[in-house]
Amino acid sequence: MSQVIYFLICTYIVVLPLISESMGRFSKASDVLLILIILLYVINMLLSSENRKKLWENLKDFFSSLLGISMVLLSFIMIFSISYATEKGLSTMETFRFITYIGLIFIIKYEANSKERIKTIIRCFLLTTTLLCIFGVIQYFTGIGLNEKFTGLEASGTVVRITSTMQNPNGFGAYLVLAFFPIMMLSFSTKNNRLKGFYVILSLLVLINLLLTASRNSIIGLVIGFVVLGILYSYKFLFLFLLGIPIFLFDKSLLSRFTNITEEILNGPRIKLWQIARMMIKEHPILGVGNGNYVSLYDEYVKKYPQYKYPDYHRFSSHNSYLKVQSELGIFGIALFISTLVASIKTIIGVYKKSKDKYYKFFYMGFMASAVGFLLMNMLDNLFFSPQTTTYFWVFIGLGEAILLQFRKHKVS
Repeated sequence: MSQVIYFLICTYIVVLPLISESMGRFSKASDVLLILIILLYVINMLLSSENRKKLWENLKDFFSSLLGISMVLLSFIMIFSISYATEKGLSTMETFRFITYIGLIFIIKYEANSKERIKTIIRCFLLTTTLLCIFGVIQYFTGIGLNEKFTGLEASGTVVRITSTMQNPNGFGAYLVLAFFPIMMLSFSTKNNRLKGFYVILSLLVLINLLLTASRNSIIGLVIGFVVLGILYSYKFLFLFLLGIPIFLFDKSLLSRFTNITEEILNGPRIKLWQIARMMIKEHPILGVGNGNYVSLYDEYVKKYPQYKYPDYHRFSSHNSYLKVQSELGIFGIALFISTLVASIKTIIGVYKKSKDKYYKFFYMGFMASAVGFLLMNMLDNLFFSPQTTTYFWVFIGLGEAILLQFRKHKVS
């Protein structure tokens, strides 16, 4: 059964971003697969006394960590918030989604119990990234699967913003930020020229796709990642960033999206969306308005505070994950969310500092750069609530926990 669960996890990692909402009845296939993985794991662990004992030991270990405690307490707050949420169905769905992330991290931590399993899961991610990026380039030239709203006229002319198989360019761009630095750093982990060549080519393909999304937030995340790598590994990465400036300056479509970014932030919809979140926090500082219910109450708050109204915006998201969490779950919710992120960063640092395996060390050094960029990108978007993107953040945290668990076991033995 353990082998079956491991196979399903690998399958889930490959198919998650490839299944889009446009696929009708099949659009929920990845969600069904994740639920199946969790159910099979629970059934398997309850089948025998030996497995039940193992589950009990794993639970004690999980709840002794800052990550486990923070995530579980946060899920309790989410569950409680359903009772006072205006839109209970939406609140229940978002709560259930977060609980599945906890389940996924738990299963990966204790089932990815060998170097081969961990590396195979990462290889599945590399496969998915390769498929997404190849299709992204094809989409740019053919328009296949691209929503018309992402092809439009701007000051520099017609701009095509690719999404690959995802819902929007920003979500795809965030995925690529998570992918770029770990893959690039893997090229330093091997002396095998074929593997090194593959990592370099895939890194370039990811970078090209990221630029083709024309996502300002993702490019900001990329810049932040280069700065982090310059600090962690070598200042030469800062020169790589500087070499990219001419490309940026000569790409008129990309440049035009940045020329008015300050004005857009100050006078555009985001400030008004954040002000609505601020009013929710002011009126519901302790409990918030209920998990997932910022969007449910957006129209009501716009009526109460018409100065924050933005034309044609209805049931809109907050475009800031941290304001979303605080407005929906209150002061305790945001504290536990921040605690979860701090614990996640500690896991990443632990892997690249303690590991003697170059594969782990370089992958997680790259992931550190991606994670910092991703966390800051969430100040301008709700990326933590985009499953096709954020699931991979939690998968890598789960793998990091699995690696650290192996270190502890070998140290004891």
